Amino acid sequence: MSRRNGGVYEPEFRLVMGIPVAITTAIGLMDFGWSAQERDNWIVPTTFFGLISFGCSLGSTTAINFWVDSYRQYADEALVTLNFSKNVFHELMFSLFHQ
Repeated sequence: MSRRNGGVYEPEFRLVMGIPVAITTAIGLMDFGWSAQERDNWIVPTTFFGLISFGCSLGSTTAINFWVDSYRQYADEALVTLNFSKNVFHELMFSLFHQ
């Protein structure tokens, strides 16, 4: 993308990774819910939960890298805030609603 931009790197180029994040997380959430409702074998919802976890991890890495590239002086605060948010929304919320 930098080559297309005349050799100039822009932090917004990192946001392209939002596409696989949205796809994997959406597929994981929909199919996890479906497989849990149908009471499939334990490996099926576990696989889809792994897809959700992959999407959340990739999303947090994308957000942190974008923030560090955009606002380098606030990198420490961004790392702490984004990791805290990811852990609260992903692990805590899923532990409350998981069967």
